[in-house]
Amino acid sequence: WLKWPACASPRPPLAGRARSVASRQSPPPGLRGDGGSPGAMSDGLYSAILRATSTEETASALAGAPPAEVASLPVDTIEAVMGALAGPPANAKYAIAQSKLLSGLHAALVSAKAPVARLLELYDRTLTFGGLEPDANVRQTRAKTLMDVAELVAAAVKDPTAGVSLKALGPLCRSAHVAAVASIVASLGEKGADLEAVGEYAALVAAQDMSMLPADTLVRLMAGASKSSQVARHCLGPALAAAEAALGSWSMDDMSKLLFGLAKVKDAATNHGELLSKAAAAVTPQVGSLSVPQLIKVVLGVSKVEACRPLLEAAATTAADKGTDIPTAQLLLLTQGLAPLGGHPALTKLLDYWTAGPLAKEEGGLSGDQLAKLAQVLAPTCASHATLWPALGKRVAAQAKALTPAGQASLAAAFPDGGGPEFAEKADLLAAFSKSKSGDSAKDRDRDRDGRGGGGGDRDRDRRDGGDKDRRDDRDRKDRDRRSRDRKDKDRSRSRRRR
Repeated sequence: WLKWPACASPRPPLAGRARSVASRQSPPPGLRGDGGSPGAMSDGLYSAILRATSTEETASALAGAPPAEVASLPVDTIEAVMGALAGPPANAKYAIAQSKLLSGLHAALVSAKAPVARLLELYDRTLTFGGLEPDANVRQTRAKTLMDVAELVAAAVKDPTAGVSLKALGPLCRSAHVAAVASIVASLGEKGADLEAVGEYAALVAAQDMSMLPADTLVRLMAGASKSSQVARHCLGPALAAAEAALGSWSMDDMSKLLFGLAKVKDAATNHGELLSKAAAAVTPQVGSLSVPQLIKVVLGVSKVEACRPLLEAAATTAADKGTDIPTAQLLLLTQGLAPLGGHPALTKLLDYWTAGPLAKEEGGLSGDQLAKLAQVLAPTCASHATLWPALGKRVAAQAKALTPAGQASLAAAFPDGGGPEFAEKADLLAAFSKSKSGDSAKDRDRDRDGRGGGGGDRDRDRRDGGDKDRRDDRDRKDRDRRSRDRKDKDRSRSRRRR
């Protein structure tokens, strides 16, 4: 796309240049003039821009157009017009056109589902749009547009699959509002980005007042710090301090995310025990009102923190009361997190439900690996539960053949060398497990012999091929020797005849 000078004087007419490119575009919906659309091609803003023979005519068309029509323009068209109208406004109508163009950019980018790279290009162009001393209304509109586009970038970078150039992020991170930059830094940390540029952007965030950042962004910064040393170095401490200062205003959903996020912070119980204690104290009275996903976050967040034991016990009571309403997959996560409670009455009640509910069904919705994992986490603390282990052992034995190496490792950890919980059906479970492992070993040996595994068949073929080659070589030598003897005999015969 043509990029016109930002400060040309006199400004170049837009019409010829815009028409040369716009003619290759399909007009956006509402500008095609197809009879059924709101705007006809001859009367719409899009066609007015094409007809314009000067920058002044382009500005007049924009100034008189409805905001919705400006927002419906293609992004490439908006960019081209931004290039033509980039300088300081020549008059009031020119300033109105600039403001309307800026106002429509955000909606146009959203409608076009612009990728990160494109968003950053338009952000950079918007930074200088209107010149160093723009009209007051243009300055205000530009600031809002920059904030809106920065938020689009922050949302797009959240996508784990979205690629982004750290260098291209520079202008935005050095000029945008701290909330957008902090979200971007959190996303980079969550992706494991650990280059110096990430540290530069993280330092910019840490230098600002982080107390006003959304709770979700603070928690994401903590998660990013667990994967990126650059984010941890600059942002972890300030994020934790900001969270502690704002804790009283956070919702239960924010609290659950905080506790879950702190579980990923190294030595959180030791270094940030006060924050953990405050959060746990705030959540404990309200734990009964938590949704199941929130309850899971809380349980997994404080499961291994001794100081938060009262919260874990309260969560266990809530989980036991809600047991029949919790999907099996979520119940598995809760049970794993509550396992450290051992013989606590609430956990015992929850395990009773496991026995009468999911484990009593032939199809309980759990794979063999998940059942083996459940056995592994419960074996150290709940080995004496009378009804759980016969039911769990029966289900695991029935799926022993389907265990992956990970599932087999979980089961081996639950019953090391035949140890672990004792129950009548244990021998059957271990026999099925042993048979399953033996079957896997036999299959491996068969693959080795057939040449599909460790290459034994290839070695056999190599030996056979080598033996055949040796025999062929022997035959070839004998043939050569025989031919040589024949030649010598003929030479001697000819020599006697000559004599």
